[in-house]
Amino acid sequence: MDYSMSRQIIYCSITKQKVLHELSYVYKDGVFDSVATCTGVSEACTDCPLLEFNRAYEAAPTPLKQLVSG
Repeated sequence: MDYSMSRQIIYCSITKQKVLHELSYVYKDGVFDSVATCTGVSEACTDCPLLEFNRAYEAAPTPLKQLVSG
């Protein structure tokens, strides 16, 4: 199993505060999985690129999920 995680504290212009973004990647038994999270999620975050990543990733083909670029 390969695992990677990235954390960044950034200023969010949507919520007007600092938030923690985390990106986690796991590759195990030929299956790639990825999760993106944020500590500042609110109703205003509907157009957030981080949340859009999760929506696009969940729509990717299974069991071998693919990174979506766009």
